[in-house]
Amino acid sequence: RVLPITSPFDATRGLYSELAIQNAQISNPLMNLENKWDKELRYENRVVASAFAEVNFLRHFNLRSVLYVDASNLTSRTYNPIIYTFNPANGAGSASFVDRNNRFTSVSQNTQNWSKLQQDHILTYKRNFGDHGLTAMAGLTTYYTDYRGLFASASQASNGDPIPADKRFWYIDNGFVDQTTRRSSSAQTERAQVSGLFRFLYNYKGKYMLNGSFRRDGTSAWRPENGQWQSFYSVGAAWEATKEKFMENQQIFDFLKVKASWGILGVQNTYGFDYPAYPALQSGNTAVFGNVIAPAYSLAYNVDQNLRWETVDAREIGVEFNMLKNKLHGEITYYDKTTRDLLSLVPDGNNRQRLSNVGTLSNTGIELSASYSHKVNKDLSFTVGGNLTTFKNKMGETTFKLTASEERPNQTEQGYPVGYFFGYVVEGLYQSYNDKLSSPRVVGYEYGPGDFKYKDVNGDGVIDSKDRTLIGNPTPDFMYGLNANINYKGFDLSMDFNGVYGNEIYRFWGSSELPFTTFNYPAFKMNRWRGEGTSNWDPILGANRAINRLPSTYGIEDGSYFRLRNIQLGYNFNSAALAKAWIKSLRVFVNAQNLKTWKRNSGYTPEFGGTATSFGIDNGNGPLPMVITGGINVNF
Repeated sequence: RVLPITSPFDATRGLYSELAIQNAQISNPLMNLENKWDKELRYENRVVASAFAEVNFLRHFNLRSVLYVDASNLTSRTYNPIIYTFNPANGAGSASFVDRNNRFTSVSQNTQNWSKLQQDHILTYKRNFGDHGLTAMAGLTTYYTDYRGLFASASQASNGDPIPADKRFWYIDNGFVDQTTRRSSSAQTERAQVSGLFRFLYNYKGKYMLNGSFRRDGTSAWRPENGQWQSFYSVGAAWEATKEKFMENQQIFDFLKVKASWGILGVQNTYGFDYPAYPALQSGNTAVFGNVIAPAYSLAYNVDQNLRWETVDAREIGVEFNMLKNKLHGEITYYDKTTRDLLSLVPDGNNRQRLSNVGTLSNTGIELSASYSHKVNKDLSFTVGGNLTTFKNKMGETTFKLTASEERPNQTEQGYPVGYFFGYVVEGLYQSYNDKLSSPRVVGYEYGPGDFKYKDVNGDGVIDSKDRTLIGNPTPDFMYGLNANINYKGFDLSMDFNGVYGNEIYRFWGSSELPFTTFNYPAFKMNRWRGEGTSNWDPILGANRAINRLPSTYGIEDGSYFRLRNIQLGYNFNSAALAKAWIKSLRVFVNAQNLKTWKRNSGYTPEFGGTATSFGIDNGNGPLPMVITGGINVNF
């Protein structure tokens, strides 16, 4: 946000307001919208096709083969115009100047190609032997994806004529560009996976069930010497108790099943790394020799030579039931999951990250779900439901400790929740120099009145890194959801809610901004310390107050929220009345997504991305957009 008195555009002179927004690290959105919305030409061709063949033979066998292809080509040409701006701080009639990001006209040409190929070949054997039923499957699946991109750009000469805005000149060879400004780059990604699998399902009298599976997966994401091929397997059993004779006369359960399972699954989340097990290059600083610009490259990250599959050892036991003449359905499941060789991004120096297997993580909890359906009369019916999942995690053996820093408050170590917030406990602010002198001494930082007063956690009389402690947990105690569907005559209404409870958020903005950046400060900074007794929580402002940027309880906020995720109202017209117009059915609807969020944190949203070991950090992300749509569905 910028100052509310800042006008984005001077209509009299046709100039855009710039510097007041640039100081907030945000380019004038109106300037870019009005000048660049029609400056890109995109041409895309895409082919999506699938084919299958199926044959039944020898009475009990079925062979089905499926081939899926998705191929696309995208070419684009972009024109960047010169944009003139003015500084509103210098007055309405102040001199104009060229926007620093749009000083010269330039053009770019890009060509990108994607292709995906998947094939599945499944052989199924199905047969009943009296009271015994058996289904067995064996198959081979492959998946291949490929991406290739070529990118080129060029700009006008600094003392030459601008490139015309005419689309005929939106090429890098157009007679106006400075040949020394030409840049080109490419990108390529290729990934393949092959899986052989086997599965069986057995039941006796439809009430005792047993299933098992085995698969052998190979992926190009890992090196051959590091277990590129791995075996994964699972087994499960269930007992439908309501089919037993001793349950025939009971009136409580219409359906009751007890079930349990155990299995080992494989995960290959590479967090966007194209070739995580191999080194990659990135552009570096260039050098100029005469009129020739020589590009430079450096390693994008250091490669973990031992990168391998992440595995999840999962155990579950639960019960599933129907009651009240099958109107009420419910499930209760206890789960215990152990993730070994957990994949996560870790700091790699010079603001770089690499992918590594960081250790073992245990997760336990309970999953609950229930739904109730009822038809009140011929015009009115409804279904309501809900679910709740509890979480409790703890890191086991770790490859190395992921230590918190000034820029990243998450810490991961053995015996603690994964990615917990690690920092200082704020007891207040130093109100005077006498207050400073009578308090434990802070080691390594300049400080004085108006700065944070941290708690001496270990009681040794000094404040240092040994006084950091667990100050928050980004993992919620539980997450939950509610849903409802109501039908009345031709009307239908559906609502979907979700939420989480018990987690903390670390607010980075307004707490830990780096000293070389300029930010819009939150409104609560108006209540900052300005002298003795003016505040005991919001510290004095100053780019050199490094002690106030350390991760601490000052940045901790409640991450619990409850959201109306989706609501839809529709109406189905009477089909008999539509028949004369050759219309089989007609439905109109209006839908709203993210209509309302009840939250406790001060940021725009309580949800944030991250990695397996670094998450729950509010960097000042924009709000989740509310989307309202409407439509008509017609079938003839």
